[in-house]
Amino acid sequence: MSDIEAPQWSVQTAETWIKALLPEPVIRSELPGDVVLLQAGDPGQVVVRLKPAALRIGVFSQRWWRDRGVLVDETLIAVPWVRLPSSLVHAQAVVRPLIEAATALRRSRYFHCEVCQQQRPPELQVATSTGKRTCQTCWAEQ
Repeated sequence: MSDIEAPQWSVQTAETWIKALLPEPVIRSELPGDVVLLQAGDPGQVVVRLKPAALRIGVFSQRWWRDRGVLVDETLIAVPWVRLPSSLVHAQAVVRPLIEAATALRRSRYFHCEVCQQQRPPELQVATSTGKRTCQTCWAEQ
């Protein structure tokens, strides 16, 4: 099939090759409305929502909401399936840099723990009374 022909991508046909582009591990969830959610990386790096009309690529972001629990999505871009090239190689060439951009943006938000000297995701940061930026693990040990 050439790129001039109508693309044939959908949630079912694209999930396998998109998962192969994601950092490991990949956690798969099914959501209402025939949506597949892929959370990738440990700690979380990128979130991909495969929807009937489009795929959404986002930066993993963890926020607590009292009435709704944890939300883990921050959309970077949505790409309608019909906009992706029908060729697997060309479709991957479009999606791969978007996943890499989401991963890089997530990692740019990490902080440096002043106690253990490790780079940590922002949801693990604790502001101490002394003004030190520390991770939850180091804070719990003090």
